[in-house]
Amino acid sequence: MLCMIMATVTALSMSVSASAESVADDSVLTAEPGVTAEPDDDGYVLVSEESYTDENGVFITHRSYIKNTGISTCDTYSSGEADIREEADYTVNGTYWATIWVKGHFKWDSKADTSTVTLLDHGCKTTNSTNISLVQNSYPVTKNNQGGAWGGKKYSYIEKKIKMKTSTPIGISNGEYDFRLYVDVNVNGEKKVKT
Repeated sequence: MLCMIMATVTALSMSVSASAESVADDSVLTAEPGVTAEPDDDGYVLVSEESYTDENGVFITHRSYIKNTGISTCDTYSSGEADIREEADYTVNGTYWATIWVKGHFKWDSKADTSTVTLLDHGCKTTNSTNISLVQNSYPVTKNNQGGAWGGKKYSYIEKKIKMKTSTPIGISNGEYDFRLYVDVNVNGEKKVKT
């Protein structure tokens, strides 16, 4: 009996950690943030923060922010708009490497079957370590009204990627790491983040 209980707990914990690695957020955007906090200088409020280790052993801390613009997102159907900021810290083998962030103004309307985004800001901050360097810092990709085929919902997204390298590779790694921050919002105002 004890073995069956332990096997069930192990299986549940494995499924929870696997989903945290691929999708860090699955929420509906609202005009009122879910966390009570003071807005920062730009008016953004932290609504969630979580940490996990991805399939490459990179420790990631992801934070979601929303700007309270006073725009209503409630109606007889789902429509609205919101300014959001997503950011993620990346740590390899206990050493901080980088932080990536994106800000976007998302608009969605389920009745019109549209989702659009305007890029507001993006960037990255890297470690001061002399043996870790930024190899590539790509400009973010943004797309509107993607998907929707075969019963799916259309969405818009922002994706930013960077590549970093260390001069002292550890183990079987060649010392290069690709870091990615992706956020999409569908026509119902449902947000997903991937790192």
